[in-house]
This record gives sequence, structure tokens and C-alpha cells, in this order.
Amino acid sequence: MAPLKETLREQCPQFFSRIGFVHEFRSLSDADLQVLLEQRWAPVGIHLPAASPAPKVIAAEIRLTRDNFRLLARLLTQMERVLAINGLETLSVDVVETARESRHRANLMRGRPDPAMCAK
Repeated sequence: MAPLKETLREQCPQFFSRIGFVHEFRSLSDADLQVLLEQRWAPVGIHLPAASPAPKVIAAEIRLTRDNFRLLARLLTQMERVLAINGLETLSVDVVETARESRHRANLMRGRPDPAMCAK
């Protein structure tokens, strides 16, 4: 089987010339995710509370994203949105769960299953 980059180049030359590269992320270990979350990492432009999250919050984020970096980035984006809409200033397990549920509802409205929900 041809690598994704070569397949993309052959099937969509104009599209490939605009992208330039394809990067496949490896799964992060639970320990790697925990370090990222303890250091309060978030995608560019996402602003979460300054206080360090409780261990239960970090555990919930790790459990819901299943070591998937892209799911983590989407979850953190939704968490910022949940905090802003509800006027909250601290992260909690409820905020994490609500962010996951709102992302799941949005995916269902688009006709796509949410990978985090399929793992249950």
C-alpha cells in the first residue's frame, strides 16, 4: 500500500501542491498527556483558567481523548467555550463532560460519529 503522501500526490496534484506536507501524529502515552495538561498546554488561541487543573479533571481529559492529540485539542477548545458560555472560572469534571457532550452533539448534527463516544 502506498503511503498517504504518495497517494495524495498521485490522485490530487493540485491539492497536494497547496498543502506541501502531511504529518501523522503518533499516539501519546497517558504520562505524556498528563505532563501536557499539568503544564496547562492548550492549542493556540485557546485560553483556559490560570489555575492548575485538579487531578480528577486531568484524568477525565485523558480518559475521554484516549491518547489522541487531535481529540485533546478539540476537547480543550470546547472546554473554553463551555467556560465562557456558563461564566465559569475553574475547570471541573462537569466542564470536561459537558464539552465532550457538546462536541458529540455537533458531530451528530453533521452526520458524523464522534470517535470519543464510539470507544465507550
